Amino acid sequence: MLNSLYTYTKESETVFKVHLNRDNIIFKVHFEGNPVLPGVCMVEITRKIMEAITSRPLSIIKIKNLKFANMVTPDNNPDILFHFDISNCEDEKIESKVQITDTENKQLFAKISLTLKDVAGA
Repeated sequence: MLNSLYTYTKESETVFKVHLNRDNIIFKVHFEGNPVLPGVCMVEITRKIMEAITSRPLSIIKIKNLKFANMVTPDNNPDILFHFDISNCEDEKIESKVQITDTENKQLFAKISLTLKDVAGA
């Protein structure tokens, strides 16, 4: 289900553009007639992109801070940007701060500070 929810492209070393698929079942049920990207999906997209950045399977072990500032709707914002600030990448743990914005960086949708662990090293 998440595989068809979005696609992404690398805009720079730390910025990824995510395109939301308005026809995905998630948008039909969350919420019917007023589709909104669930917060848990933003967190999972963050994890999946972090896996692509590090080229290894990751699991979230801690979310230090999570703030949803505005709703992401596929009708108004079919494309959103994920900005990554990876501050620690030692051993099997990775710490990152992520901001999710519109493509013009004018509207903030979410801020996430999290720690991930290399699943292969578990």
